[in-house]
Amino acid sequence: ITKREYLSLFSNRDKTRHIVRQKRVSFLWNIQSFNVHVFKEPSDVCILHAQVRSSPEDDSNDTVDLPPFLDVERLITDSVEDEVY
Repeated sequence: ITKREYLSLFSNRDKTRHIVRQKRVSFLWNIQSFNVHVFKEPSDVCILHAQVRSSPEDDSNDTVDLPPFLDVERLITDSVEDEVY
């Protein structure tokens, strides 16, 4: 977008919302892909996103093997409590 469009949209922004600043760290562990989302603003929260390879023929690969060096407080589910908007 142009500078003019940005300034126009910026002036009409929803001031009840916050700017979200985050850092992402990606790594592999036991043939699994992990992304750590470190939210700096508006709160100091880390979310671990794990991705596993699964096939319809083999149900044994659909579990996440968490690395022992991570301290997981709780799992995020599809519940209303975990919605972000």
